[in-house]
Amino acid sequence: MPKKESIRKAAVKIIAEEGFFSATTDKIAKEAGFAVGTIYNYFSNKEDILKYILDVEYQKRYEFYQRVKDSQKDPLLKIKELLDFHFTEIQKEPEIIRIVLAEKGTASRSKLMPLEKYTKLSAIFSEIFIEGMEEDYFRRCDPKILAIAVFGFLEAVMSEFLITKDVHLLNRSTEELIGLLRTGLMK
Repeated sequence: MPKKESIRKAAVKIIAEEGFFSATTDKIAKEAGFAVGTIYNYFSNKEDILKYILDVEYQKRYEFYQRVKDSQKDPLLKIKELLDFHFTEIQKEPEIIRIVLAEKGTASRSKLMPLEKYTKLSAIFSEIFIEGMEEDYFRRCDPKILAIAVFGFLEAVMSEFLITKDVHLLNRSTEELIGLLRTGLMK
């Protein structure tokens, strides 16, 4: 595994366990099995490591969301695929979600995680809702508000999962939200 990725994984573990402010480059280096100096070959400081963690996670989601949006599937199936991806990723790396939820406010205030980046993810949901309306698949609605509601749902489910560790919650969440959208949105 490349050293930068090893550092990222070690930082995810340490920051998820201890929080960003309690995490140190010494702890991250020890977890990664490197000397502290090695960390500074790749990152300027601890904030740079957090920014990299958030950037990697954002990029992974953005690229997947774009592929799904551009696919030839029906709009509700696209939404389902995005939700399934999201909940699968949570199960694979719950530590990432713990970091994103815990550091979101602080990271955006310190410019580590510009909020406009994450509005691009929400905008993809909006575009899918618009597509569904244009195809006369969905009733008329405010796609931006609906996308915000979906993101609120995702955040609430993530928070609940981190507290309860209830995998059943993740496994059922996509179907429940799709059922709600089908009932309330379909023509």
